[in-house]
Amino acid sequence: MTAPDVSDNELLAAVAGGDHAALLGLYDRHSRIAYGLAYRILSDAGAAEEAVQDAFLRIWRRASTFDPARGGARSWLLTIVHHCAIDLHRR
Repeated sequence: MTAPDVSDNELLAAVAGGDHAALLGLYDRHSRIAYGLAYRILSDAGAAEEAVQDAFLRIWRRASTFDPARGGARSWLLTIVHHCAIDLHRR
């Protein structure tokens, strides 16, 4: 389920169905940019890693709430990373 021709929307649908490999596929595709975003917000490597981990846990739990009619999968994913980083910064 991690082939390059599989869309992010398809991966998220598979994650919503409990597919661990699909989550790993999303992580492989987006973890670098997610980490970069979290690092820009937090200015700390360890905290950025924690924010990305929290974000992918939220994605695992909430993949069924993704609505492609409201926006792209990457934007949705990075919004979650942003929120996790902000939450971590506030703690």
